[in-house]
Amino acid sequence: MEQCGEGKVAMNRGEIAVEGNWQYTGGSGKFQGITGGGTFKTRVISPREVEAAWQGAYEPATLKAHAR
Repeated sequence: MEQCGEGKVAMNRGEIAVEGNWQYTGGSGKFQGITGGGTFKTRVISPREVEAAWQGAYEPATLKAHAR
């Protein structure tokens, strides 16, 4: 399973922040045909501390096949 993302980087008073979107781009085995995506926010608070939050949803191909 692969993910890709796109975001913007900002710097404020020495703190680095990255915000953007992510999505699944493929899969194999039981993840073949997966779809989904969401948003992420990451902050570098100090040289040893990083805070990250990911939100989103996904749907396995098996659920789509049963819905038909």
